[in-house]
Amino acid sequence: MKSKIEIKGEKEDFSAYILFTIAVLSWALNTVLAKGMINEIKPISLSFFRWFTALCFILPFGLRRVIEQKEIIKANWLKIVILSIFSISLYNSLLYYSAQFTTATNISFVIASTPAITFILSWIFLRQQESILKVIGMLISLIGMLFIVFKGSLSNLFSLVVNIGDLIVFIAVVSWSIYSVLFKYIKLNIDPVAFLTITIIAGLPFILPFYIWEVSVYGLFAINTTNISIILFLGLFPSIISYLCWNEGVKRVGPNMASIFLYLIPVFASVIAFIYLGERLYFYHIAGGVLIAAGLILYCRRD
Repeated sequence: MKSKIEIKGEKEDFSAYILFTIAVLSWALNTVLAKGMINEIKPISLSFFRWFTALCFILPFGLRRVIEQKEIIKANWLKIVILSIFSISLYNSLLYYSAQFTTATNISFVIASTPAITFILSWIFLRQQESILKVIGMLISLIGMLFIVFKGSLSNLFSLVVNIGDLIVFIAVVSWSIYSVLFKYIKLNIDPVAFLTITIIAGLPFILPFYIWEVSVYGLFAINTTNISIILFLGLFPSIISYLCWNEGVKRVGPNMASIFLYLIPVFASVIAFIYLGERLYFYHIAGGVLIAAGLILYCRRD
């Protein structure tokens, strides 16, 4: 018979898997909505109002924690601003902007290469040493991402024919990976809710000038039930709930298991995009996705 400790551990694992699934499903929906709403809401407007809405949701809970930790925030204000630029300001703005030129399916598969890019940057800038097995795993994942970007064609690779949208997503992934590496290097001892609150506050002003420019060129988006519902969803689920679910799951089963769940993003996104946007799944998506997943599983294996 199983001991109480084993049963408790299994329940902890299962609850963590549910939390990870909620998080990655929210992020997958984010990529599909970015593509589906691009004709209704311009990318910078979508980014600005997503984070403004998220701030409205989190402020009643986060403001008190920000005040409690104001000394830590004051001492690290420049670091927090830099982190907020790479995460809040750049990452999602670039992601939404890319939706004008590529598919939700492509976006999600390129995003799935995030662990590989983060690993490479950690190795370059933090001199983080890993085993040969982990290095091989990350290289396989990177090859998978490039396979999708160049549509599985060597001629596209050699002639550098690349979809501009995929390239913008790649830049977004690099932005998030820089944030991850900096966050690991800086090691801020700050409450997670307070940190999310203050990074949103710090990141929004850097989106604002681009939002003002976009409105001056294209005008305001239509205020209707659909647009407001989408913004409310983006402000709550991909921005706050998924973040909290992810962190709680990591606490329960660790980051290696968590990283495997990132590879559900293209699975969820491609299915949703097929149903609601009519996007097709091509051979290079499947082949690249298999390489990305295989690389990460290899990376997460114990040496």
